[in-house]
Parts: sequence; structure tokens; C-alpha cells
Amino acid sequence: MTSGPSLFSRIIAREIPAHIVYEDDSCIAILDIFAKAPGHTLLIPKMEIDHWVDLSSDMSGHLFAKAQDISRALLAIFPDKRIILAIQGFEVPHTHIHLVPSDVELNQIPPNPKPDSADLEKLKIKIINQLSHVSS
Repeated sequence: MTSGPSLFSRIIAREIPAHIVYEDDSCIAILDIFAKAPGHTLLIPKMEIDHWVDLSSDMSGHLFAKAQDISRALLAIFPDKRIILAIQGFEVPHTHIHLVPSDVELNQIPPNPKPDSADLEKLKIKIINQLSHVSS
């Protein structure tokens, strides 16, 4: 176990900048700066919980409802893709859900160059605009 707050807790606390596409009292969604594909979004509970199986049923339900909303927004932007949903939890010991627009399985996505901040900012605005139409 690491000491101190996780990378995601530091983002939530605004100690580290991020391209935030959604936030409420329980969770935050950010564009992944090491995206597997354009639109790759991370949905993160604000409570620092290492393993997703330790989430409360209420929190799990809330995260999956928000994952659906964000996925609908991503589909509006990338209509020819499917949205991969994955929970891995190896690199950051803080539960997070990957939402990845793709037309192939996760392990078949070719390497994607690190997106530049300006491109992420433009995509963030598109996702936020779409979320205003799909949120539950």
C-alpha cells in the first residue's frame, strides 16, 4: 500500500490538473492522459477505495449509472464505436472505471500517442455538452 493520497485523490483535491468531464459529490470523470483511444475516460469514486469489490452497493450503482451517462455522451461523439468498460486497478490503488470508445477489443487497440492538452480540452468540452443531453 502506498503512503499518502493516491494520484486520483490528488486530482480530486485539485493538486494535479486534469480534464474533468463530470463531477458530483461522489465521483469524478476525467480524460485519461495515457488514453488507449480518443475519448478514453476514467470514472473515479471520490472515496479512495483500492478494490472495486469493496465499494458499497450504493456507490457501485451510482458509478455504473454515471458510466452509462458518460458512455452515451461518448457514443454521440464517436457513433461508429462501442464503449469498452473495464476495471483493472493495477497502476493506481484507487478504484476507477475505464470507458474507452473503440471498434476492437481492449487488448487489440493499437498504441495511441499521448494526446496533447489542447486536444483533450476540446474533447472535454464536447463530452460535457453531450452529457447535458443524456444525464439521468
